[in-house]
Amino acid sequence: MKSEPPFLPQEIIRIKRDGGVLTAKQLQEFVAGVTDGTISEGQIGAFNMAVFLQGMEVEERVASPWPCATPEWSATGRRWGLRGQPS
Repeated sequence: MKSEPPFLPQEIIRIKRDGGVLTAKQLQEFVAGVTDGTISEGQIGAFNMAVFLQGMEVEERVASPWPCATPEWSATGRRWGLRGQPS
């Protein structure tokens, strides 16, 4: 049985820096690392710079990565209901 290679933030940064397209899984893993503190501020900055310089393809922006990342982000802090009350 073939196992997946371990998640390496620097590989995701390299792919984006070199103009590649990231998969939903890669983006989800990166966001999870940001929210759980396993990705450093320097790596976050490098990823943001790569996205700024290379942009993101439609697949990265719309298809599935960000909808699956949203629960990761929303689970990290206090949530508010539509009427301004904590949920």
